[in-house]
Amino acid sequence: MRKILIIGLIGLVLISGCKDIQIDLSEEEINQLAEDSTIYVSTGCINCEKQKKLMGEYKEIFNIVDCRITPVVCVEKGITEVPTWEINGKLFLGVYSLEEAKELGGK
Repeated sequence: MRKILIIGLIGLVLISGCKDIQIDLSEEEINQLAEDSTIYVSTGCINCEKQKKLMGEYKEIFNIVDCRITPVVCVEKGITEVPTWEINGKLFLGVYSLEEAKELGGK
């Protein structure tokens, strides 16, 4: 029971630590990144929730695929861990700020 409580508290700290995220990209850059990418997540994944928090208000414009809801899509793409970004056809495992994701995409 104590381990579960500790893990829950760590998760809460990780998620709540992303409240005041400043995004240093223009609207045009964010829209282009959203157009060029898909983010694969899974319900209940702490890092996936952290990823969504890092996206701030812009998460609504991104194509986010939940591998628990649509596992076939993730299997077909070769997604074995989440969160995974697909940017311009390349896969990147991990949690990234929008600025970092833009750099991964090379634009």
